[in-house]
Amino acid sequence: MEKLEIKGKISCYELEKKLKASSFKFLDITKLEDINTCLLLVILKELKNKKLTLNNLIATNKQLELIHLLEKYLEYPKETKSISKKPISLNLKHLFYKILAPVEYLGYFLVEAFKNIRQMEFSALLKDLQVSGAGTLLLLGALSFLLGIVMAYQSAFLLRTFGANIFIVELIGIPTFRELAPIITGILLAGRVASGYSANIGLRKVSEELDALEVMGLSWVSLLVLPRVLSLIISAPILMLFSSFFMILGGALISEIYLNIPVLDFFSRLPEAVSSNHVIAGIIKMPFFGLYTALVGCYFGYISEKNPQSLANSVMKSVVYCIAGVIVMDAIFSIIFTKVGL
Repeated sequence: MEKLEIKGKISCYELEKKLKASSFKFLDITKLEDINTCLLLVILKELKNKKLTLNNLIATNKQLELIHLLEKYLEYPKETKSISKKPISLNLKHLFYKILAPVEYLGYFLVEAFKNIRQMEFSALLKDLQVSGAGTLLLLGALSFLLGIVMAYQSAFLLRTFGANIFIVELIGIPTFRELAPIITGILLAGRVASGYSANIGLRKVSEELDALEVMGLSWVSLLVLPRVLSLIISAPILMLFSSFFMILGGALISEIYLNIPVLDFFSRLPEAVSSNHVIAGIIKMPFFGLYTALVGCYFGYISEKNPQSLANSVMKSVVYCIAGVIVMDAIFSIIFTKVGL
C-alpha cells in the first residue's frame, strides 16, 4: 500500500513531474504548514484516481482534519447543469412585474414631481427646450420639406391626368396637419431626444449621481426628469407646426413646377381647403407624444444597469418603444377624432 509521508519539502513543479510519471510514491512531500490547500487537493485527487488510501498517513491531528475535510469535498457530488423548466407561476409573476414596472415608475414620477416641484430649475427647462426644440429644427425642416416634395411629386401626375390639379392643396394640406407632420415629428423626437434622455439618465446612474442627489435630499425626478418632460410637452406642438409649414412648402414648389399652380395661389387657397379642425387634431396629439417620449426615454435610462452593454440596450429599447408608442397613439387618436367628428 502506498504511504504518504509528510516530511521534507517539494515544489509545485517537482510535484507536477512526479504526477506525470508512470509510477510514483508519495514520499518527501512538504510539510502541511507550508503546503497550499489547492496543492494538497491535487495530491488527494491523484490518490483517489489510483485507488490509494491514506491509512498509513504520517501527520498531526490538525493536518488529518484538513485532509479529511478535503476528502469529503472530493466525495461531494458535483452539480450538473440541467435545463430546468421554471414553474408557470414564476413566468406569470415575471410577466406581471414587467407590465406593472412602468406603471410603478409613472406613479413614482407623479408623486416626486408634485412633491418636489420647487426643486426644478427654470434654467434646466430652458436648456432642455433648446436641446429638444431648437436643436431639432434644422433636421426636422429638411426631412419635412423632402417628404412634402415626394408626396406632391407622386400625386401630381395622377391629378394632371384627370385635370384635378387644384386638389393638390387638399391632398397635401389635410394629411400633413392630421397625420404626417405629427408622425414625422414624433419619430424624430423618439430617435433624437428620447435616446439622448436614456443615455443621459443612464450615465448619471452609472456614475452614481442619482444616488448622490438622494443622499443630499434632492429629488432627481424634479431636477432631471421633470424639465425634460415639460420641455417636450411645450416644444412638440411647435415642432409639429414647423414641420407642417416645410412639408406644405415642398408640396407647393412641386405644384408650381408640374401643375402650374403658383406658390402664392397654393397658400392662399390653403385656409379654405384645410379647415381648422385638421390643424387642431394634429396639435392635440403632440403634447401626448411629447409626454410619452420623455417618460419612456427617462424610464429606460433609469432602469439600465451599471454597465455599458445594459446602457446601450436601454438606449435602443427607448427608441423602439417610443416610435412604436407614437404610432399606436396616433392610431388611437384617429379613432377618437373620427368618433367625435373632429
